[in-house]
Amino acid sequence: MTAIYRRELRAYFSGMFGWCYLALWLAAGGLLSAIYNLTSFSSDLTYLLQQSILLLVLTLPFLAAKCFEERSSAGMELWLASLPVSRTNLILGKYFAALTVYAIPVLFNAIYPPLLANYGTLSYGSAYTALGGFFVLGASWLAVCLFIRSRVRRYRTAVLLNLLFGIVLYFLPLLATVFSYLPLVGFAICVMIALTVGGMIGLRHRSWLFGILLSVIPTALFTAAYFLLPSVYTVWIPQGINALSLFARFDGFCSGHLDLPATVLYLGLLVLSVFFAVQHPSASMKKGGEKQ
Repeated sequence: MTAIYRRELRAYFSGMFGWCYLALWLAAGGLLSAIYNLTSFSSDLTYLLQQSILLLVLTLPFLAAKCFEERSSAGMELWLASLPVSRTNLILGKYFAALTVYAIPVLFNAIYPPLLANYGTLSYGSAYTALGGFFVLGASWLAVCLFIRSRVRRYRTAVLLNLLFGIVLYFLPLLATVFSYLPLVGFAICVMIALTVGGMIGLRHRSWLFGILLSVIPTALFTAAYFLLPSVYTVWIPQGINALSLFARFDGFCSGHLDLPATVLYLGLLVLSVFFAVQHPSASMKKGGEKQ
């Protein structure tokens, strides 16, 4: 794993990608700090971190997709199988290399609290707790992006899927608000999801009956809940959406304390994503190209 880690880390900075990535983050950090701290004479670091979440959503998909960019889509699994290392060590080496690149600008942000202390009273404990939460958030999102990349052969497709998924996660709190105040719209969204998922599964298995059943049964349940138990749409589903809002859960760290539930969510998602990336069936081959 160590050899893979060193090789992948060098690969990030052997071209322009790694340097451009760092330059983007450092420039964005300086600009946001100037806007939210220097102009208003504020010592609060959380403004900088909260506005950096969108940059996190948009940049880490490229960082994760870069792990497999150098290999052709058709030969990626054969290349993985030919290496004299296990897939676990391979994925972990690639993940930690990408995590190191992500950690560099986050560590650079650690110099801001002493500088911002000149503009008012600053709690170093709260500032570095928020910074630590931001790092764990990025580590979990990077693991999710790496998992999706391990499932998708094409580089551009993987980046697009990660971007779309990240944007959906970013706007989940808005979706929870829609469910709370417009239950009819929430009901329509649930029905559309049920019909879409059922149709896609039916097409995948080439069974119209199976697809219809998977569409009709959830739709019937959603309809019954809308008329008989409306609190499902106004209370239960919004609470579930907020609980799964990956990026919105960072707000707990911004209040100045270690958010234990959010930390458990981030670390659990990280471990599961890496685990399933390792267990990818199409690439789980023995050395020498033999299938298990």
